Amino acid sequence: MKEVQVVTDSCALLDEEEKRELDVVVTPVLLNLDGTSYRDNVEITHDEFYRLLKSGARATTSQPYFGDVVEVFKSSLDRARKVLHISISEGLSGTCQNAMMAAKMVDEERITVFNSKTICGAQKYLVEKAARLAKLGKGVDEILSSLRDSLSDMQSFLIAVDFSYIRRSGRLSRTAALLGSILKIKPVLRLNDEGTRIEKYGLARTMTQAMDMIIDSLQKRGADAVHRFYVCHGDDIVAARAAAGRIRERIQGAIVEVLLLSPTMASHGGPGCITVHCIKA
Repeated sequence: MKEVQVVTDSCALLDEEEKRELDVVVTPVLLNLDGTSYRDNVEITHDEFYRLLKSGARATTSQPYFGDVVEVFKSSLDRARKVLHISISEGLSGTCQNAMMAAKMVDEERITVFNSKTICGAQKYLVEKAARLAKLGKGVDEILSSLRDSLSDMQSFLIAVDFSYIRRSGRLSRTAALLGSILKIKPVLRLNDEGTRIEKYGLARTMTQAMDMIIDSLQKRGADAVHRFYVCHGDDIVAARAAAGRIRERIQGAIVEVLLLSPTMASHGGPGCITVHCIKA
């Protein structure tokens, strides 16, 4: 029996090969499109989600079905002494609280729920790090110590291209959203350090200017090749590759991974949005 089974939610952006290689169990968040709920990447693919989003479907997300989480915890404890669940930021979703309630029901002495305080690329890094340490036979406490060290130096940003999504979230007024759309301004938002909310950070006229604004902030806080960088996109691979290239140009030796953005963040930023994540390796 293994020591620790790592579990996460589908916001961590692991593909099927990565799940198998790392031996990570994933609980799917729920995607709600025009009143119909789907298990993320189980009952609907990300490609299908973006097709519906671009066709005008109203999208929201919610935490995984409680019963799904309970079953995952029970089956995980059949093959491991402990379970470590790494959740999307508690401030952005009810997923973390949902997992905590499931842990209490199943076996809270053997299940630890860790609030990653982040999402997407940075969450993916934490899950991969935890899984590799678990494969080495490390215990929950040692793994958590390593994750907290990485989280002590982490930043996440969102560049939106569709103002209607930002206005819907309440982060811009109707007038500001209309003016921004006319002028084709790119709003830059930032996940606060506590991971509790997405805040307005700045405005840019172009995607390159928005990326430079983000990279300036990263470098002010010491971002270098010791960190891992992620660019996640709302179904715009060309813009994502350009953004990743800009990071590599300005931060020598930077390792940048490009990923398709999780529907959870795409429902905030809309199609074509870009998120940038930097986390200490």
